[in-house]
Amino acid sequence: MLSLEETEEKIAAYLKNDWNYEEIPIGPTEINDIRIISPRGRVYNVMDVIYPKFANCYLCSEYFKDNPSEKENACFHNNEDLGEVKEARTLAELLMS
Repeated sequence: MLSLEETEEKIAAYLKNDWNYEEIPIGPTEINDIRIISPRGRVYNVMDVIYPKFANCYLCSEYFKDNPSEKENACFHNNEDLGEVKEARTLAELLMS
């Protein structure tokens, strides 16, 4: 597990490479939805990249190894650049830690 300082350094490295994120308030609570914006302008919801929902792509199949009962037929990762999705997932995990 990374220390707070290490996590902040890794997030800063992403931001220097034109990645960004925004927190969007959800209703009157203090909980925020976080969206990650890639250097190419693609927007990823943090929960979608951390907990993918579909079986026929690399990211989702990794998720389904631990959650086989939740398989579906298709996912939004299939039309995305896999390397970018992996980077979005790493940044999402850092933001949520």
